[in-house]
Amino acid sequence: MNFETNLQLKSVKDKKLYIFDLDETLWNGRALYPGVLEILRSLVLKGHLIYIASFNMDVPGALKYLGITHLFHGGAYGRDRSKYDMIKEIFYYVISKYKYVPIKVEFYDDQMSNVIDVHKKSNGWVRAVYIEQPHGLKQSHLDPDAPLRFVYGKRIYQVSAR
Repeated sequence: MNFETNLQLKSVKDKKLYIFDLDETLWNGRALYPGVLEILRSLVLKGHLIYIASFNMDVPGALKYLGITHLFHGGAYGRDRSKYDMIKEIFYYVISKYKYVPIKVEFYDDQMSNVIDVHKKSNGWVRAVYIEQPHGLKQSHLDPDAPLRFVYGKRIYQVSAR
């Protein structure tokens, strides 16, 4: 884990672990995408675990600039490992810290290669969601019943949400 915040949890029982890429998923390099702040606040109010997994080398600085550090429990960042490795690191950190295994793990990223890599390597224990550009995260991306459809190269992938 590269960073941890002071965001407290009342209970981790029946909570999901949400892991977000930062660049082009939550913000465009200048500002948050419309609706992202409301989505993050809603997840916090429901008591879910919220983390960042990013190749951005200054995640703490970006979160501070955006004024949203207080909405995250922590995160992993850097260019020395894959997003899947970051997700595993966060997952095991959560288990160690809270003595709890989240009921579901969800990962959101704007890079198709990261989404496919996480989907394949996790064998389904992570719901990996592609965030189309240039729109950023939308509430509809969090719908657990929506099938995950994406195009990579000339192939169309559709993965059952369950």
